[in-house]
Amino acid sequence: MHYLKLTVKFILLSISYLALWLIGMVIGNAFFASEVPQTGASEGTVLLLMFLASALNTLVIMIMIGNSRWKGIRLAAVTALEIYVIQFFLSQIETLWFNEALGLPMNLIYTLFTGGLITAVLFALVAVWVMIGFNPSESEIITLPEPTMRSLIIRVVVLVVLVYPLLYFLAGYFIAWQFEPVRMHYTGSPEMKSFWEMMQLNIVNGLWVWQIARALLWVLIAWPVLVMIRGGFLRKGIILGLLFAVLMNAQHLLPNPYMPGIIPLAHGIETASSNFLWGMAIAWLLNPFFLKKENPESSLMPDVKI
Repeated sequence: MHYLKLTVKFILLSISYLALWLIGMVIGNAFFASEVPQTGASEGTVLLLMFLASALNTLVIMIMIGNSRWKGIRLAAVTALEIYVIQFFLSQIETLWFNEALGLPMNLIYTLFTGGLITAVLFALVAVWVMIGFNPSESEIITLPEPTMRSLIIRVVVLVVLVYPLLYFLAGYFIAWQFEPVRMHYTGSPEMKSFWEMMQLNIVNGLWVWQIARALLWVLIAWPVLVMIRGGFLRKGIILGLLFAVLMNAQHLLPNPYMPGIIPLAHGIETASSNFLWGMAIAWLLNPFFLKKENPESSLMPDVKI
């Protein structure tokens, strides 16, 4: 019965995600009128793919909520933060860097920023209400060890300056850049330069520094998830990795006139794999600051009140 109820909630929430995603985009477009070129896909196909992306996003959000110590509005706030920053904000600031090749009109980017915020806030409220309700008295009071500032700074610097940029550039080169259409789309040439030549270019043009800034934002949004998720490093790392991988990449399922052909698939494989490892790396290096004595739990989706 428990799993039947979870299945019903999953279906209802997936439909809600799709509806609120569409509503958010309509409202955002009302403020920043933007036109998207046709992709050739029918409206039914686009809606079906949006529903599939919504279902994937819903699944990882349900896993996060089901493993959270926090309840009520505090949990809804973290849920909205994760959806908005990962799915809409971080993806679009990446677009801004590469927009010379992509060619998105700024009004469309503003629409995604605005509509995404509406979608994230409304869905977070609905998801927490459907999953566990709003009873702030049920939130656990968490006592965490006091981190030494020196140790914390060293670990964050290692993550943002080394770990994320290396994951980003290694996945970018050895996965996405191996597809000739990707190279043609971004450079206009099928030439395959060596990894070291590409790295020199990325350092000179400032892309490494740009990714350091993005990495710091990733770490900041990971922090509340690490605090509120029950269990140890492995559980937190898997949930964080799923959030990073799925929320960023489910939208690659949609027809994209600015990334034709196989390019969305290449980017999806690239960023889903690297983002999952990135979430695991954050949990591994920062978990000592979130350790709390508690009973071991064996399931990634423990019982929650229905």
